Amino acid sequence: MIFNFFGKNRQKEYINLKTLKADIHSHLLPGIDDGAENIPHSIELISGLKHLGYSKLITTPHIRSDMFKNTADIIQFQIERVQKELKIRNIDILLHAAEYYLDDYVMELIKKTNPCSQLKITLFW
Repeated sequence: MIFNFFGKNRQKEYINLKTLKADIHSHLLPGIDDGAENIPHSIELISGLKHLGYSKLITTPHIRSDMFKNTADIIQFQIERVQKELKIRNIDILLHAAEYYLDDYVMELIKKTNPCSQLKITLFW
């Protein structure tokens, strides 16, 4: 939805977002950061995005050691809960996660798990 701030009537103008297909920054997983509060709220938000034309959502719960102490297990648990509810409600949309705040915590995770070795990437620090 785009608002016409310069027009006299300020009428709402709607655009079709089907050409975008994917949203890559949203807080749709329930209760783990500053986004959706619970499963019904998650479903309401996702349904709205589906209605706007999105077919894939990259939900980006914050992972930040000093503020949002989310872990891969917490995020996986919540994404599975939401995916199960979407299936029950027959809402066909792809849902993925997450976003890491690049801090010392993430650097330690990278050092311990070395995910870059599988991608043939070298990190220098």
